[in-house]
Amino acid sequence: MASLSNAVNFKKLLGAQQNAINANVDAKATETKNHVTTKNDVTNAEIASKAVDTQNAIVTDGDITQAQLTALTTVNGDINTEVQAINAHVTAENDRVLANIPSNSPVNTVQRGVVSNFTSINAGYFINIASVNMAKSTLVMNLTSANTTAQKVYVTGHLFSPTQIRVINIGTNIQATISWEVIEYA
Repeated sequence: MASLSNAVNFKKLLGAQQNAINANVDAKATETKNHVTTKNDVTNAEIASKAVDTQNAIVTDGDITQAQLTALTTVNGDINTEVQAINAHVTAENDRVLANIPSNSPVNTVQRGVVSNFTSINAGYFINIASVNMAKSTLVMNLTSANTTAQKVYVTGHLFSPTQIRVINIGTNIQATISWEVIEYA
C-alpha cells in the first residue's frame, strides 16, 4: 500500500469546494431571478397592451353596433310609416269598394253578442239591441255550458221588442253562455 507522501488537508479542500458551489448557486439564483423579473415585466407590458387593444376593439365594436342600431331604428320608423300608409290606403280602398256595392243585399243589418254566465231561471233576461223592424228580423241563438252533470239546460229566446231580446232559462240553475245574432232583412 502506498503511503501519502504529502499530508493533504481535506477539510480545507472541501471547504473551498463548498464555497465555490455556493458562489455558483448564488450567481445562478441571481441570474434566474433577473430573467424571471425581465420576463414578468415583458408579460405585464404585453397584457397591458392587449388590454388596451381589447378595450379599443370593444369600443369600436360598440360604436359600430350603436350605428347599426340607429340605422335599424330609422328603418323601423320608416317601415312603421309605410305600414300606416298601407293601412290607410287599404281602408280607403275598402271604403271605396263598399260604397260602390249595390244596395240590393237581402240583409239590412246584423247584430251579434254574447251573454256569459247566464243563470236566470224563468224570470227572463233582457238584452238591449239597436232598433230593428221585428217583421223583417230573426234571432239566432247558440248555447254552450260547462255543465258536466246529467242536468239538462233549456233556454229559449225571442225578439221582445224592436230594441230588446228576451232569453229565458226554463231548466235548472246552471251557468251557460249564449251567443246571439239578430239579422234584419231589407
